[in-house]
Amino acid sequence: MSATPGQARLTGRGCVVVMLLIFLVSDLLASKLGLGWLDGLGYGTGCLLAVAYARREALLLVVTAPPALFLVALVTAELITATGSTLLATAEGTLLALATGAPWLFAVTVAGLVVAMFRGLPQCVRDFKVELSGRGARSGYSGNEPLARPRAAVGSGGSEPSARGAGRPSA
Repeated sequence: MSATPGQARLTGRGCVVVMLLIFLVSDLLASKLGLGWLDGLGYGTGCLLAVAYARREALLLVVTAPPALFLVALVTAELITATGSTLLATAEGTLLALATGAPWLFAVTVAGLVVAMFRGLPQCVRDFKVELSGRGARSGYSGNEPLARPRAAVGSGGSEPSARGAGRPSA
């Protein structure tokens, strides 16, 4: 189920778009045909394809986004297919679809996490922690000195300091 090394990988945004489209189409079909299991099948297809074909650095997004994307797609599909009182029908349809698809949602989410673990999810989590702590973006920066030190511009003669650096003692 994993892409071959020479095959193009999807970015995080690409995976989100693919999952959202698959979820929306499967939710619309399930609602139209009255097949509750089709929601879960669409969720499984979208999640596992995204995990299998995502770039390694996008795995964290790909395993955390599907539940929210599925809910957005489900509510959208219920709004499109609602009859009668739109708000009540949408709420009822959404709750019934979530109840019907709960085993699928749980099983596929766990399966996606397992596949992502083998593809490098732990390293993505470590990289994310480093980014949050600020060590990755500013290596060697202690926070006490300015990020970039202004240099004096050299004029045409080579000995005149720029107006920016004039009057400051050199370090």
